[in-house]
Amino acid sequence: MTLSRAAHRASLVLLCLVVLASLAYVVSCLPGVRPAPGYSGVWEVGFFNLVSTGSASCILLSALRRGPDRRPWLLLGLGLSCYAAGTLFFSLVLQPLPELPVPSVSDGLWLAFYPFAISAVVQLARAEHSRRRTVGLRTATLLDGVIAGLSLSGISAAFAFERITSGAAGSAAQVLTNMAYPVADLVLLALVSCVLVVLGRGAGPTWWLLGTGFVAFTAADTLFLLYLANDDYTPGSLIDATWAVAVVLVAVAAVTPARPVPPGSASRPVSTIVLPAVFGGSAGAVLVAGAFVHLSAVGIVLSGAAVVAMIARLIQALREAVHLTESRRQARTDELTGLPNRRWFYEQLDAARTAPDTAGHVLLLDLDQFKEVNDALGHSTGDTLLRQVADRLRNLLGSEAVARLGGDEFALLCPGDAAAARVTAQRILTAIRDPYDVSLMVLHIDGSIGMAPLDPQDPGRSLTRADIAMYRAKRARAGIELYVEEAEPVGWDRVSRVEALRRGIATGELELDYQPVVDVASGTTRALEALVRWRHPERGRIAPDDFLPLAEQTGLMHDVTMAVLGTALNHAARLAREGVPVPIAVNLSASDLLDATLPDVIESGLRVRGLTTGALRIEITETLLVADRERSDPVLARLRGMGIAIAVDDYGTGYSSLAYLHDLPVSELKIDRIFIDRVLHDPRTATIVRSTIRLAHDLGLTVIGEGVETAEQLDWLDRAGADAVQGWHLARPMPPDASLEWVRSYRSTSQMVAEPTTASPS
Repeated sequence: MTLSRAAHRASLVLLCLVVLASLAYVVSCLPGVRPAPGYSGVWEVGFFNLVSTGSASCILLSALRRGPDRRPWLLLGLGLSCYAAGTLFFSLVLQPLPELPVPSVSDGLWLAFYPFAISAVVQLARAEHSRRRTVGLRTATLLDGVIAGLSLSGISAAFAFERITSGAAGSAAQVLTNMAYPVADLVLLALVSCVLVVLGRGAGPTWWLLGTGFVAFTAADTLFLLYLANDDYTPGSLIDATWAVAVVLVAVAAVTPARPVPPGSASRPVSTIVLPAVFGGSAGAVLVAGAFVHLSAVGIVLSGAAVVAMIARLIQALREAVHLTESRRQARTDELTGLPNRRWFYEQLDAARTAPDTAGHVLLLDLDQFKEVNDALGHSTGDTLLRQVADRLRNLLGSEAVARLGGDEFALLCPGDAAAARVTAQRILTAIRDPYDVSLMVLHIDGSIGMAPLDPQDPGRSLTRADIAMYRAKRARAGIELYVEEAEPVGWDRVSRVEALRRGIATGELELDYQPVVDVASGTTRALEALVRWRHPERGRIAPDDFLPLAEQTGLMHDVTMAVLGTALNHAARLAREGVPVPIAVNLSASDLLDATLPDVIESGLRVRGLTTGALRIEITETLLVADRERSDPVLARLRGMGIAIAVDDYGTGYSSLAYLHDLPVSELKIDRIFIDRVLHDPRTATIVRSTIRLAHDLGLTVIGEGVETAEQLDWLDRAGADAVQGWHLARPMPPDASLEWVRSYRSTSQMVAEPTTASPS
C-alpha cells in the first residue's frame, strides 16, 4: 500500500472519530443537557480538543494523497494545527488561572490560523483556475465576487462591530486582540464569498463545505465577542458548539475528493445582474439605515465600497449588452456588402420550420462570369462590383431581405406561389443587367436564378434544390429555372448526396486521419495534421475532394468544420492525457474565415477540454488569404492573438507572394508538394524553394515542406534549411490510435515509416 493511500484511509478513519466526537460535543452544549453550566474538563478539555486536533490531523493526512496540489491543504492543516494548539494550551495552562491574560499565547496561536487559511483559499482558487484551464476570469464575474464579499462584510461589520466596540474594555492590547478576530473573519468571509461567486454552480462540494465552515467561524467569533462585551458568555454554550462544527466542516472539505470538471463547467459563475443587485441593494440599505441609527464606521465604509462596485458592475453589464447586440448583428451581417449573411438566411429557413403554413419559394442568384471579372481586373474590382449588386438588390427588394451566401451567390425567401416568385426573379435579373461603373470602366454582367418551393419540413433541402435549379439555368443560359425533380435525375443525385452528408455529419460519419509533421533538426513530432474522411455506410470511405466542395456550396461547411474541430480537440486532449501533448493542425475553409464567432467557439472548445491554445494550429490556403483579406483579417487576428499558430497551406499554388505574409498574422509556411517533387531535377524550382525558405525565415516564419516521399527530398530540405517536413516518406495519414503510437515511438528523422496506414494520401 502506498503512502498516499494509507494516509487517505487513516484520514477517513480519523474523520469518522472526529465527527462522532463533534456530535457528542454539540449535544452536550444544548440547554439542559449538562448537569451544570460552565467549563467542563470532560467536554472542553477532552472532546473539544479531540475535535480540533483530530480535524487538523485529518487535513494534514489528506494533503499527502493530493500530489502536486497538496500545498494549499498543507497550509490549511498547519493553520488549523495552530488553532488546535491554542485550544489545547488554553485548556491545560490558561483555564486553571484565576484571571485569563489577554493577549495570551492562545490568542497568538488562534490568530495564526487566519494567515494560513487566507493563503490556502487563495492557492486553492488558483489551483481551481488552473485545473479548469479558464482563459481568464471575466471582469463582470470578479466584480460580482467583490460585491458579494464587500456587502456581506459590510452588513456584518455595521451591526456587530458597534456592539462589540461599545463593550470593549481593558488595555489597548486587549482591545486590539479582541478586534483582530472579527477583522480577520471579515477578510476571510469576503475572500470566500468572492471565490464561491466566481465558481458558482460548478464550485463543487469541497468549496461549499469550506465556505460553510468559514462562515461558522465568523458567526462563532462574532457572537462570542458580543456576549463577552455584555459579560454574558458561558463556556459550553452553543457558541462553542459552532466552533466545533466549523473545524469539522473544514476537515470534511479536505477529505472530500475533488470532483472531476465536466465539459462546459469551466465557466458557470453565478454572474447574473440579479446577484449584484441583491448584494448591492443590501449594502445600500445599510447606508440608508446609517442615516437614522448609529452604525459602525467600518460597516458603512465596506457597504459604500460595495455600492461603488455595484455601480461599476451595472456599467459593465450595460457595455456587455451593447457589445452583445453589436456582435450578434455583425455575426449575421456580411461585412463586404452589409447584407444579411448565410447564417441569417439559415435562421430564416429554420424559422419557416416552426410555421408549417408558410408558403413561398427560395430564390438563389449567382452572377455569371464573375470569376472572370476577378481574374482579369482583381479582387478589389470584384468587391466593388459585389457592393453595387448588393445596393441594387437592397433598393429593389426593400423589406424582402436578400442575403449574400458567399462569393457571388445571393439568396431570397420569397412569399407566394411560383408565378409570384418568377416575377420577383425577373425583376432581379433586370436590375442587375444595368451597366456598372467600376475601376474607370463600364461592366455588364448577367445572372442565373434557381427557384425551389419552400419545404417547411426541411427548409435546408429547399436551398439545395434552388442551387440545382440555378446550375441548370446557368448551363442552359435560361436566366431563371424552377426546380423540377423529374426533369433533373442528376440533380436529384446531388440532393441525395447533400442529405446523406447532412445526416453523416449529425451521426458522426466524419472521421479524421492524422499525418505527422516532423521537426527536421530534432526529429520530434511537431504536429499532427487532421485530415477529414467521410465513412459512408454504403459507399465506404469518401475522400475530402469528393464532398468538401459540395459542403461549401450547400452551406454545410460550418457543420463540417465544427465536427472536425470537436474531433480534433478530443484527440488533442487524449494525447495530453497520454503524456504526448502534440498540437493538432486543422484546415479552415473560406466560409469559416467569415464567421466572426469562430474564435469564441475555438476558445470554448479548448477550455472545456482543459487544453491551452498551443494544442491547436490552423491551416489556410494562400488563395483564401488573398481572396478575402478584408473579411478574414479580423478572424485571423483574433486567433493569432489567442496564441494559436496559423499556417499558410499549399504555398506556391496561388499568388506565391511573400508581401501579404508580412501583413497577415501567420506563423508558418507550408511549401506545396508540387515544388518538393521537382527540387531534385529542376534547378529553377530548387532555386525558388531555397529563396522562399530564406525569405520566410527573414520574416520570422517557420517553413514546412509538404509531400516528402523520398529520403533524397528529405535530405535536400534539411540542407536548404526547412524547419519541418511532412509526407509519405515519414508517415501516411493514419487513424487516431495509430497516430498516438507513432508519436510515442518516433524519435528521429532517420526512422522511416514505410507501410501505409490509410488507402489514400491527404
